[in-house]
Formats: sequence, C-alpha cells, structure tokens
Amino acid sequence: MTWKQIVPSELSQQEWQYFYGWMNDLRKFYYPSEEPPPFEIFRQLRLHSHSVQPVREWLLMKKGHLLGKLMYIVYNFREPGEYSYIFPSAMSPEFSGRYREEVGAKIVELMGEFRHESCNAATNDESIQMMITEWGAVPSNTLCFYRLHTNGISRKLLKSWQKILDPVELGFRFQWVHDLPEQFLPQFAALFSECMNAVIRSDSRIHFEVKEKGIRDLIGKSKLAGMVFRHLLLFDMEENLCGMTNLTIPGNGQGEAHQWMTGLRKEFRGKQIGKWLKAAAILRLQKEFPSINRIMTDSYLTNLPMIRINEQIGFSQFRELPEYRLLRSKILVPL
Repeated sequence: MTWKQIVPSELSQQEWQYFYGWMNDLRKFYYPSEEPPPFEIFRQLRLHSHSVQPVREWLLMKKGHLLGKLMYIVYNFREPGEYSYIFPSAMSPEFSGRYREEVGAKIVELMGEFRHESCNAATNDESIQMMITEWGAVPSNTLCFYRLHTNGISRKLLKSWQKILDPVELGFRFQWVHDLPEQFLPQFAALFSECMNAVIRSDSRIHFEVKEKGIRDLIGKSKLAGMVFRHLLLFDMEENLCGMTNLTIPGNGQGEAHQWMTGLRKEFRGKQIGKWLKAAAILRLQKEFPSINRIMTDSYLTNLPMIRINEQIGFSQFRELPEYRLLRSKILVPL
C-alpha cells in the first residue's frame, strides 16, 4: 500500500492518462450512469480546481490498483478553516476497512498542514460515512447537484418569466458583466455573504463571510486556467447591488457551464425576481455560447425556493452529497 500525490501541473502526458483512467474507474464505481468527460475537459477542470484554491489530492494505491482517494480543499474566499473540505472516495472496501488507520493518519496530516482543528467531510459512500461517524463526525448539510441539457430548455417558459416583471419599470438597472469591475467587489462580496447566511443550513451558527480578495483571486486564477465568467447584476436606483446570478464557462465555449450564486437582498425576495435572473442569464448564455450543451448548478437541500425554480426550468438532480463536521482530535490514527 502506498500513497501517491497528484499535482496536476507536474504530471507528464502518460501520468495524465493514468490519472484520467483511475478517475473514470472511480466515477463508474459511484455513478455508473454518468458519462465521463473527454480527456481535455477533465485535464482543464483538474488544473482549474488546483489553481483557484489550495488543494491536496492523494491516491491510495496497491500493486498499481486504486483503492481510494482523498481530496482536501481549502476554500480561500472566506475565513480559513471553517469551509475546508475533505472528499474521501473508495474503490475497495480495504480503504475504510483494512487501511482505515492509514486513511485517518493522512487526513490528520492534511488538516495539520493548514492548522485546521476541524473540517467538513463530504461523501455519499456508506462505508466511509460509517468510518467517519465512528470518529465522531456529525451530520451537517447536504448539497444537491442539478444538470440541465440545453436542448431540453423551454425558451417559451424562460421568456414568459422575463415578462413577469420589467426591472426598469421597478427602478432597477441590470448589467451583463464579462469582467467583474473592481468597484463592484465590495458589494458583490457583501451580497454573496448575505445570501449564504440567509439559507437554512445545519451549520448556520457559522457566519459566512466572503472576502473581496477571495473573490478576486478566485476569478483571476480561474481565468488563468482557461475559464471565462459572466455576471448578471441588478442595481437599485441608488446603484446598490441588490441581485445577481453568475456563470463560469469553459474558455472554448463548449461543454458544461456552471451557474452559481443566484441571490437577492432580503427586501427583494419573494417577488419572482430570482426567476427573472435565472431566465435572463440562461437565455443570454445560449445566445452568446451556443455550443454549451449542459448547465450545472447546485443548492443546499434546505434551499427549497431555489430548488423549485431549478426544477421548473428543467434542471434534474443527479447527485446528493451529505456533509459531516469532523474534528481532527477525534480521528483514530496508528500509535
């Protein structure tokens, strides 16, 4: 049994092919009905994920075969430690059985590197859930992932949503932004934080505070990794940012786009403006990037208003990812 660290920027072409094969095997094990991404898309996404925030990715190997994987991500757009995640995946029962102490020791090592006393563990593997529960992990949130195939979009429905309200008549100004201007960052970060704290979450005792620097780094590093952004922003008459939805798109304009953080200031919720934002952004995306064939989005299981909007548009849930809160001091490691 050996651990192999994955550093995408240092992989040779042959190592990339091995890694791609191992990850496809893991995907088939967990999600047999999902098609794997093409090699170049996989490579671009992996380089992107490792560039925008600190990531440590380790494979547990035995005689050339993959037993399981650990991925530790520190989401640096907010306070350190509160939203770091460990993503464990197993190809073999040995991962959470025979080698559980080695897995625990590696998790402790990763948390120790960043001086984290706790982290979120996200897994839908029952054997891993049992392992971390025995380590004292407690259930937290559940994140749901949705996908929309663009050939199934009802443009008639989305255009009808656009007619629900006229933002100009209501005193709003909307702006479709390619590069988020520096002067918008403070309001963008504040609204992002407000929306996240408004969602009913199991960990709502933790105040979510997005930092301007984190947003700036996230966007800047994503662009270096070949991604482009589009932001639909809504301003009131005093030029205060009161609503937004955001899209991350592969630089070649093909494949899957990610729609994220659709939200409004408290006083503007419940007025169907969220529907207008989602519809306007998707229609604009289709016009500007006709080769995008899928849109992915995510939502906490408890965010029922946004889930209803997504389902009405035609998004289908394809995955649930339960989260657990894990304390470093409780993980069992070899003596």
